Amino acid sequence: MRVTLDITSEAHRQLKTLAAFSGMTMKDFILNRALGSEAVIKSARGKPDGMDETEYLLSSPANAARLEAAVHSEKRVSFATEEELRSAIGL
Repeated sequence: MRVTLDITSEAHRQLKTLAAFSGMTMKDFILNRALGSEAVIKSARGKPDGMDETEYLLSSPANAARLEAAVHSEKRVSFATEEELRSAIGL
């Protein structure tokens, strides 16, 4: 089943950032926040046993390329804690 959310680009950016900081896809992050961690476990179709979320996300060539570009970007920002990140994006 596919669900569409009508959100602002700022809200999309915040969700994407929080999901990445949590090591999840946006889908898994939203399911986790809305339904709890059991929903994320059930949604991780195709993830091999023993593979953590980061390995699973980076197994996608598109995700790996985005991470590589971000690592080498001059516009990089880092946060020591999730609270620092939340504060920086206004949550």
